[in-house]
Amino acid sequence: MSDDKQAETGVPAPVEQSPPKEKVAGTRRLQRPAWLTLPTVESTSNSMRAVVVNLVLLAIILMAAPLIASQAARDQILLEPISVPSGLQVTGLTPEVASARLNDGLLQIIAEADSDKSSINAIPEGEQTTFDIPESGISVDALVSYARQFFNLHETVIGGEFRCGDAECSPAKVSLRLRIKGKERSVIDLPPMRRSTEAEYFRTAGLEVMRHLDPFTALAAEVDTHPSNAATIARQLIASGHEDAKWAHNVLGNVRRNAEEPEDALAEYRAALEIDPRFPPALANMASTLAENDRFEEAEPYLVRLAAADPDSPLEAEVRSVIARASGDIEAARDFLLLASDRDPLNARYKTKAAFMLLSEDRTGEALELALAAFALSPSDPLPLGFLAGYYAGQGDFVALEKLYRDAAEFAPENDAFQAQHANLLMINGNYEAALARLDQALLVNEGNVDYRLSRADALTALGRHEDALIDIDLAAQRDPSNPKVVYARARSLDSLGRKAEAIATYEQFLVMQPEGSEAELAKAFVRFAKASAAEPVAEITTPVEEAPIEE
Repeated sequence: MSDDKQAETGVPAPVEQSPPKEKVAGTRRLQRPAWLTLPTVESTSNSMRAVVVNLVLLAIILMAAPLIASQAARDQILLEPISVPSGLQVTGLTPEVASARLNDGLLQIIAEADSDKSSINAIPEGEQTTFDIPESGISVDALVSYARQFFNLHETVIGGEFRCGDAECSPAKVSLRLRIKGKERSVIDLPPMRRSTEAEYFRTAGLEVMRHLDPFTALAAEVDTHPSNAATIARQLIASGHEDAKWAHNVLGNVRRNAEEPEDALAEYRAALEIDPRFPPALANMASTLAENDRFEEAEPYLVRLAAADPDSPLEAEVRSVIARASGDIEAARDFLLLASDRDPLNARYKTKAAFMLLSEDRTGEALELALAAFALSPSDPLPLGFLAGYYAGQGDFVALEKLYRDAAEFAPENDAFQAQHANLLMINGNYEAALARLDQALLVNEGNVDYRLSRADALTALGRHEDALIDIDLAAQRDPSNPKVVYARARSLDSLGRKAEAIATYEQFLVMQPEGSEAELAKAFVRFAKASAAEPVAEITTPVEEAPIEE
C-alpha cells in the first residue's frame, strides 16, 4: 500500500517481513547460566573470602595456642625496679641497674648450683617480652594475666628498696629489703653491705631469693662454699616433705662425703634411692663413694642399675675408671675417662681428671695434651685452668701463664676474677698499660671491689701517674675507709707525690690499725726517718770521702 493510500484510509500498511534465514547445521545459540549474575558472583566471593579469613584465623589460633599455654603455665619471675636512694644513684646504681644486678645474683646461684634439675626463670621488668595482636588492641599477656588470676595461678613478682643506715647514706651501711609477691608473700631483709662488694652482696640477695623460690638450687650452690648452710637447707627440705627431698638427700650426701664421712654419705644416698630407686645422681654417688673406699664388689650392682637407668651416663664410665685405677690398670682408667668425655663432650672435667692421673704417673706430655684439650673446651673452667696454671707456675713460665689467663679473661669477660688475675700477671711481666685495660674491665663488672682499685693504683704508679693513682685510692677509701690496705696505699702515694707531712700522718694512722707485720715495719722506718730529716736536715757533703756528722 502506498503512502498516499495509507493517508486516505488511515490504516497502517502491513510490515513486510524478510524471509526466514535458513538454520545453519551444527550451531546453536549460547545461553548465559542462571547463576552467572553480578549479585550471585558478589555473594559467592564474599562467602569464599569469609571462609579463607576464618581458616587463616583458625591456623593462627592453632599456632598461638602452645604459646598462650606456655605463657599461662610458665613459672617466670618478674623483677621490678628496686628503689635506690638518690645518694647511691649518683654512683650509677639506678633502680633498673639494681634489678639487673639482682638478676645477675640469681644467675650466679644457678650457675654455682650446676644441677641437672631445672630452676626458675627470672627477668628484669625492662627485658620482659610482650605479645600483642597488631592493630587489634588485644594483648595476649593481658588475657593470660586475667586467666591466671581467675584460676588463682599467680605470677611471682620481686621488688624492694635500698635503705640508708646513716644521714650520708654511705654504701657500707646500706641494706636491701626485698618483697616476693606471688601465691604467698614474703619479705627478705638483708644485713648492711659493710665490706662486701656489690657482686658479693647481690649474690647473697640472689641466694636468699632462691631459698624462698627454689630451695634445692640454693642448697646445691652452697655445697662447696658454705657446706654447713647447705646442710641446713637440705634438712629443712627433707623435714618439710618437699618434692625435691631426693635431691636434698643426694646433696646432703655430697656434703658428708666432702667432710670425709663416707658412711653418713652412703646413708643419705640410700635415703634418696628409697624415694626413687632409679635416681641416676644417687646411683652414681653411691657407686663412686663405695669405689673410693675400695668396696668394689658393693659398687658393681649400683653401676649396673645406673647403666640400666641411663645407658649413656658419663658418671658410670667415670666410676669404672676409679675401679680400674685402683686395680693398677692406668690404660683402662684413662680409656674410661675418655669414654665419659665422649658421652659428655662439653664437660672438661673428665679429660682434666685423666690429665692429673697421667701427670702423677710422670706421663707429662700426655697429661699436658689432655689438659690443653680440656682447656680448649672451656677456657673459664677452673679445673683445666688450675691444672695448667699450676704446671706453668711450677716451671716459672710466666709468659705461658699470662697467655693462659688472657684466654680465660677473653672467654669470660663477665668474670672479674679472671680479669684481675690476668692484670696481675701483666704487671709481673711489666705490661702496665694492658693491665689497666684488664682492671677497667674487672671494675666494670665489680665496681665496688677495693682490691681492684688498689691494683689499678699500683699500675698507674708504675707508669708515673701518681695523681691518677691517688684518685683511685681515694675511691677505694670511700668504699672502705677503715681498710688498712687502703690507708697504707694512700700513705705510699702521698710519699710519691712529695707530700711528706700528709704521708707521715697517714702512715701513723695505718700503724694504729695494723701495728705488726712487714708493712708496719716499713711504715715505722719511714716515719722515724722522715721525722728525723724534718727535725735536723743532713749537712751538705763537701767531698766524696768525708761526710759531715749528723747530731741526734
